[in-house]
Amino acid sequence: MSSKEDLDAECTVCGEVTEHSIVHIQKGIGREGLEYTLRCNSCGHVQKKMMEEEKLIEAGYVLSDEGVSTKGRTKLFADEVVTTGEEIYLGDRRGIVTAVDTREGRRRSAKADEVVTIWAKSLGRKLVRVSVNSGSKTLSMKVEAEPEEEFSIGDIIGTDKGDAVITKIKTESRMVERGGAEARDIVRVYAKMMRENFDRKSKLLWSNG
Repeated sequence: MSSKEDLDAECTVCGEVTEHSIVHIQKGIGREGLEYTLRCNSCGHVQKKMMEEEKLIEAGYVLSDEGVSTKGRTKLFADEVVTTGEEIYLGDRRGIVTAVDTREGRRRSAKADEVVTIWAKSLGRKLVRVSVNSGSKTLSMKVEAEPEEEFSIGDIIGTDKGDAVITKIKTESRMVERGGAEARDIVRVYAKMMRENFDRKSKLLWSNG
């Protein structure tokens, strides 16, 4: 990961999940993973966080959408196998693999460390990234949506931990705090777990006690 990239993390000063700039990355001392030095883009607070190091391999791709081809880079798990005919996410788009190029030539399937370029045809749907603030934890998830589908402040999103309400939406050009935006323009959706989820859980624990 480049130090120019941003990521979402809990800011101890802001008291919520905010976008952070990566100042520095180094191997954790005496621990597995990487130590990230992060600066909050909202208040400027700097903190360090340990994050697990994933074994990922980068490969190129060419995604075709109605005659228009988009080139990019994607990350694959080391033990992943890319196969012609399967569906795959490339960037924030979903496509179906039409060919796989390796150093030895074009093949029907190949392991991640053999893949040079993935050729795919877009299926039209977009993958919207969602960060859900749940107390002191941040849950990350992805939601499929049609490009023209709108996400609005106050909308409810279901998670495996309960319902969450959208509080902010980041687009390519601005941060939306009122109204909404179409999936095609969204970079990330921010949401908070609804209080009623915790209230319901407390009542159940009380009644079972």
